[in-house]
Parts: sequence; structure tokens; C-alpha cells
Amino acid sequence: MTLNDARAKDKRFALFACIAFVLAIILYVVSSQIAGDTGRKSAFSGDLVFADVTSTPQVIRITTNRSDYQLRNVDGVWVMPEKADYPVQIDKIEQMLNAIASARFTDAKTALPERHDALGLGDPMSGGTGALITLPGLDETGAVIGEKRGLAYGRRGNNDQTWQVDALFPALHSANWWLDFSGVFPRPSSAVQSVEIRSGDGESLQKITPSEIEALGPEDMILLEAASSQRVLDVASLDEIGTLSPVLSHTTRFQDGRELTLTLYDRSGRSWAHITGSALDAPELVEGRVFQLDPITASDLIPSE
Repeated sequence: MTLNDARAKDKRFALFACIAFVLAIILYVVSSQIAGDTGRKSAFSGDLVFADVTSTPQVIRITTNRSDYQLRNVDGVWVMPEKADYPVQIDKIEQMLNAIASARFTDAKTALPERHDALGLGDPMSGGTGALITLPGLDETGAVIGEKRGLAYGRRGNNDQTWQVDALFPALHSANWWLDFSGVFPRPSSAVQSVEIRSGDGESLQKITPSEIEALGPEDMILLEAASSQRVLDVASLDEIGTLSPVLSHTTRFQDGRELTLTLYDRSGRSWAHITGSALDAPELVEGRVFQLDPITASDLIPSE
């Protein structure tokens, strides 16, 4: 083989290699587009998150790695059964219903389950970061919803493909976030006339009145104002107290003749109160219910030794 022949052979080899490289790139691009189109068509891109829901849900179930609770419409009022049917805040349930009706999947994200938690979409049944929303009777599969850096993400409950979502859902991981306890304790309508503390079996332990203010110590002044400074953390049915005996009762009588009584229970080391009395602004909120009190404010209801 002459030198010229060798050079010609090398040129042909280089040409063939170049053509093969270009064809490989074209094949890769085409196959990627096909795969991408197929993925989008099969994974709800642009579709409603709850595409099969054609009517307003009456029950919404939310499952997270910390809690499992429902929002239920009872005679036009949305309540939470797990919290003694305490009413849900109207603006929050409206945001939820709007998101269920309008939210759509948009940009495709990961389909790898091991990356779901990074988008707040991990399986909550396995301790993951997502919140599963199901609609009993309408959509049993549901959707897992998450949020990262102010953006919403989602996936169908039976699918690993994740998507960005074009609507923000309300906070889902805390059941008590939906509840408003601000109306549980009344706003004082008049000055305090007296406060009486009784033991669990009804024995009077202490009675103080503002007229004795010169003889009152700092602890007595705290007792006078304790009922109006309580902070509620949780709610449960009065039936859940069961056979527990009350620790004590704290009754505040006002100068307008109304009164407010807090009967305290110790439940697993936490202070719970059954609230009664004519001073209540919204008696329907407290009827048949007990409320967990902040331990700091609850301590103000108890006289010092």
C-alpha cells in the first residue's frame, strides 16, 4: 500500500466516524423527544390534579406522617371529626376547595421515588414528607401535595411522576392549623367581682375579691386575671376525659352578674379544661368539649401552696 493509499483510507475512516457521530446525536435527540412526549401524555401534564372530581367534596381526608384527619361538611358547616367536630375556619376551607377544583399539574419534575422527599412529596404512609389528599366517594386515589420555597408540587397517589402545581394548597401537616380558638374564652364585659377556687371534690380553697386589693399579694392578682389570659392548644370531646376526676375548679364572677367556671383535669400530664358559665360569648364552641391549655397560662389558675 502506497503512502497516498494510506492517507485516502484514513480520510475515509475519519469521514465515516464523523457521520456515525452525527447520526448518534440525531438518534439521541429524537429518542429523547419521543420519550419526553410519551411521559407527558401518560403523567397528567396540564391536567387537573383532581381531574375526575365533578362535584364539590363533602369530605376531605388528609394523611401526613404526623396525623390523619378529615374535614367534613355537616349541614353546611365544615368541622373536624377528630377534634370533637370543632368548626373549621371558613377562609381556610374555601382556599382548600378552590385548590381542589382548579389546581393543575404543569412542569414535569422527577419520577424517582428516592427524590420525592426533596419536593415535599414523599409517601406519608412510610414517613415521607408529603400530604396525601383523598376525597372519599369521589377520588380514593387522591394526590400527594408538597411545597418547597414557596412553590407547590404534586403527584397522583398511585404514580411516581411529580409535577409543579399551579395553585397553592393550605397548610396540611397540622390539624389544629384549621381551627380558631380565639372565641373560646369570652371578652370580659365588666370588672371582676370575685374569684373562687374549689378542690376537685367541691371544697372551697380560696376566695378573693378586688375590694381586698390592698391585702392581696402578686399571686392573688394573677388568680383574678387568670381566666381571661388562657391560651388554648387543642380540643377534644368531653367524653374522652372518661372517668378522670377534676383537679380543681376556678370560677370568676363579674360585676354584671355573669360568671365563668373552668373545671381542670390532668390528662397525661397536660391541663385540660371544661368551660361553662353565663359569661360565655359562644357557648356552642365549648359545649361537650374540653380544651388543652397552655401549661404556662394554666398554672395561673392554680393557687400557690
